Amino acid sequence: MIHLRDKIRERLRSDQLLIACEVLLALVLVIVLPVLQLFPFSTIILLSIFAALSLAMRGLDWRDVGLRRSFSWWRTLIQASACAVLILLLFGLVIQPWSERLTEKKIDLSAFHGIRDNPMALVGWLARVWILSALLEEFVFRGYYLSVNSRFAMC
Repeated sequence: MIHLRDKIRERLRSDQLLIACEVLLALVLVIVLPVLQLFPFSTIILLSIFAALSLAMRGLDWRDVGLRRSFSWWRTLIQASACAVLILLLFGLVIQPWSERLTEKKIDLSAFHGIRDNPMALVGWLARVWILSALLEEFVFRGYYLSVNSRFAMC
């Protein structure tokens, strides 16, 4: 007779194999595709689709890995604004001067001259950065990989 504990251990072994395969596939998506230039967009798009499919296979959704509505939007906006100001100050007063002093080179921001006098281009770039970097990367890495994989690693 198979005990419940043995069934759980067997399930965890199969889930650990699935997790190992997922991590390997994610590494391929992140490393190989950009090197071979096979996918013209950010690989985070593929990783977020991959994570959503993996959650669906487990019978989970994004709420199960921490994506919930904020209790206080004002508090969230104030905290985000304070963090943004802190990061800008830290970069402008510490990181940039130290890196220029260490490397003896000025930081080259010439790639951003196209948005200097073009507010619509700035808004477009900010929207892409916020969606790809801020949202999707947090969903995939913090929400999916850390939550789902740590849940099975602890058992």
